[in-house]
Amino acid sequence: MALPFIAGIALGAGIAFAFTKRDQIAKSLGNLNLDKKIQDGITASKATVTNIKEKVQAKPARKKPGRKPKAKIETQMTPNSQDESNANLNLENSNPRMNQ
Repeated sequence: MALPFIAGIALGAGIAFAFTKRDQIAKSLGNLNLDKKIQDGITASKATVTNIKEKVQAKPARKKPGRKPKAKIETQMTPNSQDESNANLNLENSNPRMNQ
């Protein structure tokens, strides 16, 4: 319950201290050359944006991908498989109902 009260006192003390030292704070911030650094950052970001824009415009449009071909199953003819296929043909021909 006392936490907001303590935080308010600390914040108020910090503001009072900054107000008494405002000349020194202004001098130290003036030496940082923030305006120049901000302008340099802005020009660098503009150059980066234009480079990216040029790369995107120079890139050709992507084509829509086509269908993937189905995998082909390759069967190898072995002597056993030929015999089985011939046996199946003989069984079909030997069926009496098929011959009628």
